[in-house]
Amino acid sequence: MYPPLTAFYFFITCKLLVLFARSSPLKHIRKGVARMAKISDFDLRDIATPEPHRTRSHLSAFINLIRFIEEQEQYLASVRSRSSALVKDRERVAKASLEVQQKASIIKHVYLLFFTSAADMLS
Repeated sequence: MYPPLTAFYFFITCKLLVLFARSSPLKHIRKGVARMAKISDFDLRDIATPEPHRTRSHLSAFINLIRFIEEQEQYLASVRSRSSALVKDRERVAKASLEVQQKASIIKHVYLLFFTSAADMLS
């Protein structure tokens, strides 16, 4: 059903299980990771007295979660790079907009000076 476990996935999964089993303050994190892996019935009993079918199922779910996170890392890296490019582009556009506003202000002042002085001459 699944490809053979690699040493990396097995190592990470075992580390997670040991960490979650030993730290009672991290109980909410343990439950959160189990929830992220779509395991609704994961508890300390699965670590203290594991049953083969449940362990296989939970390991599979944790491995799928790790794989999903790795796949999403590439997507997130591309989004971050595009985001930084957009920020630079936005800064460039904001600077150009400021320059245009300054030029428009100068033109407005010159226009007002010209027409007010021309109106004074005609009066």
